[in-house]
Amino acid sequence: MTKSMVLTTPVVAANDATTLAPVADWMQLVGAHPDLLYGFHGSTSTKQPFLTTAYDAADKKGALTKREQTFYLVDLTYRAPDPAESQSLLYGQLPPHLLDKTPFIVSRRLSTESAHDLGQIWLEEARQIVGTRKIKASNVNWSQPGSYMLEFPEVANEIFKRLPALHCMLMPMRMRPMPPGADVCWVGVAPKASAQKNAEADVRFKPDVKVNLSFA
Repeated sequence: MTKSMVLTTPVVAANDATTLAPVADWMQLVGAHPDLLYGFHGSTSTKQPFLTTAYDAADKKGALTKREQTFYLVDLTYRAPDPAESQSLLYGQLPPHLLDKTPFIVSRRLSTESAHDLGQIWLEEARQIVGTRKIKASNVNWSQPGSYMLEFPEVANEIFKRLPALHCMLMPMRMRPMPPGADVCWVGVAPKASAQKNAEADVRFKPDVKVNLSFA
């Protein structure tokens, strides 16, 4: 049962920064949407290769090594609503009748039926975004989240519009600087517009630095 999701977004900013926005530019994700917030998800060891790659990419000109800028880690926590105030129930394998009620979608924890139903929504929205011709040219299994999410990650923004109870979705995405075969990372995705309401945030080891979740 998923009760919370913790995401980590690397941000490069001035050494004396007092406020940071968790903008995912330094994650270099393929198919990222400007209206969504992204953060690496998983254990420390799972996140580390991707955080290291983000650090190395940001330090190409030596700004971090020379301490001209700082590599900050913004940790975001999304918690499940109080069951007394929500119709959402959190299952180990999400059944299809709760697909439009759950605050979290974890692509690896969807029932077979839910994975298929979400795939049909993903397909409908992908047709509008990339066109039928591109979809026909792709080799996507619309019953496998790991297939349709990786191929058309930009559709995620429309999923939040179709499923308004959804707070955060865990899905695979590709990171550009990583070599093929090692470039798939697990990220949490959420609308920027509802971040202030649904997320808690702090900067790791920097309690004096505030996090701006309004993205203003």
